[in-house]
Amino acid sequence: MNADWFPCASVAKPLTYPALPMDDRTRQLTYSSDQPIHSKRKDRFNRAVFAQRIADTAASRSDPSGIVIGLYGPWGCGKTSTLNLVEEALDDHSNVVVVRFNPWLYGSEERQLRGFFDTLAAALGRSLPTKAEEIGNLLRDYGGLLLLASFSVAGVGLPNPRDVLPRIGDSLASVKLGELKQQIEEVLELAGKRVLVLIDDIDRLERAEIRAIFKLVKLSASFTSTSYVLSFDDEMVASSLGERYAQAGHEAGRDYLAKIIQVPLHLPPFD
Repeated sequence: MNADWFPCASVAKPLTYPALPMDDRTRQLTYSSDQPIHSKRKDRFNRAVFAQRIADTAASRSDPSGIVIGLYGPWGCGKTSTLNLVEEALDDHSNVVVVRFNPWLYGSEERQLRGFFDTLAAALGRSLPTKAEEIGNLLRDYGGLLLLASFSVAGVGLPNPRDVLPRIGDSLASVKLGELKQQIEEVLELAGKRVLVLIDDIDRLERAEIRAIFKLVKLSASFTSTSYVLSFDDEMVASSLGERYAQAGHEAGRDYLAKIIQVPLHLPPFD
């Protein structure tokens, strides 16, 4: 594992934090799965330090290749709050476009893919108003071609490619994923922008939706200067992914995660 990916944190062992006295915890607790915090001013469990390291890595990492970070922890340990603190920390980094994608809103693989690139296009359009139409069209076309390729590999035909890419029309055959990808990366490079995609609550999705979101990340994580932080209970997700494999089970799910997540970070639960 390249240490430059996450120079400020250990990925071999879970990070630990000093415990608060029990009376302080019970009196001051604002962290819970029901009430995630949005500001480090309300941070009682030193999550802000952890979040700042993730933010700094996304903003100033020297390696331009895409990276996928896994934020692991059981339900209720503050993963959503940590993502919120990452976003807050990036307020000081104008070169980073933060994209919050909620797969809950979409469900199926097709809708997730469409929704992801629509969300990405909207976020970049707000950050690059003079390039909004150009980057929006490029991303939606790229997403559409990924969708066509995905259906083709799965052996499922689409009734009409124009339903997926109506803007391209008759020129569809001449468009290549690599060309669109290069154009998108050139726009980002010229603007001096990096992208950080935050995806939360993956462990709350249905089994098929979990597989779909990881497939989406695998297909789209090759953009340069793009980072992903995926937040979930790794035990639950590994079990869900492993259900596809009768005998291998949980371990197969772990192996699948290892192929997607380049930097696994364990967020310790509250004691």
